[in-house]
Amino acid sequence: MSGLRCCAASGIFAIALLLMPQAAAELLIEITHGDDKPTPLAVVPFTWEVSRSAPGTLAAIVGADLWRTGRFSVLPRSQMLSQPGAGQRIFFR
Repeated sequence: MSGLRCCAASGIFAIALLLMPQAAAELLIEITHGDDKPTPLAVVPFTWEVSRSAPGTLAAIVGADLWRTGRFSVLPRSQMLSQPGAGQRIFFR
């Protein structure tokens, strides 16, 4: 009889595990200080040349990641000389 109870308890436990909601977590590491003079950096908008839509604003994601390191200050688009889609169209300051 104890074997039957053990199987029933194991089955109930397995069903409970299957019915539990999945856990999700997001990790955000914020660096509170960086260089005294962070390197100014322009992240141009990426061109997207496929039929599907772009997965979010890649330039914003890359710019935010670089800014969070504390080593770079990302220039706003309004201060960029141009927003090239190819390497030949980049104008350096």
